[in-house]
Amino acid sequence: MALLLDDAFAALPLVEAVRANLIQGGFEFSVVAGLKGSDVGPEDSALIAAGEFGHVQTTHKVNPALAVVFDRTAPVALRTPVRPDNIERTPIQLIDVSSSDELLARATLDPFFGITPAGFFREPTEDAQAVVVGGPLALSPPEAGFSEDLGKAWYILTEAPFVSHIVVTPQGSAGESNLAFEALKGQAETSRRAIRGRISEATGIDKETLLALYPQTRFSLADADRRALLMLLQLGNRLGEVGPYVSGITWAE
Repeated sequence: MALLLDDAFAALPLVEAVRANLIQGGFEFSVVAGLKGSDVGPEDSALIAAGEFGHVQTTHKVNPALAVVFDRTAPVALRTPVRPDNIERTPIQLIDVSSSDELLARATLDPFFGITPAGFFREPTEDAQAVVVGGPLALSPPEAGFSEDLGKAWYILTEAPFVSHIVVTPQGSAGESNLAFEALKGQAETSRRAIRGRISEATGIDKETLLALYPQTRFSLADADRRALLMLLQLGNRLGEVGPYVSGITWAE
């Protein structure tokens, strides 16, 4: 059974471990650009953005053995031309933002910054005074204005980490993929320097910037992370606008 991997910036420590052929044991991995929950078949196991879980919650469970979790930070930023607390209501433009990143934005913009979103748009919006950017763009200095780390805002609000990606496995599976998950997690942790170099070359982000981000990155879900995941799925999607609402999570033990 192959494990599908979302080829997203947040998941690159895992994806690049596969691309560099660092994983031993004959496990099968398939890297898919823009992997969505709707792309995951009922018999597939997959590393997906946490925001996609609602689309597979009836057929899959979450395996805590492998994930992407950011502590007190995240490669997701709010960009504004003036101080965020000077903006009351505005459309929100999303650039290079995953479904998890969008949940993070929806959960923090009003409660933390006091900005009432007048809709979220992935197409250019001229009257947007707030732009949420993800991936390498979020780690690059803004050309002008202000930039706020939404992972930091989320932590201040909730004292919880930001769970960006999770592994889902079919409801009927018995955890037979755990060895593959552990092997991938192990290489992401032990080969950080080599993988960081590959990510820097692939994205253009300098190694010092990545060095500040990745010590805050973990690759499995502790008990507190499980609560953080459900909190993100619910607080970021109260109205079910990002996908089906998630009332609870089935866990693979």
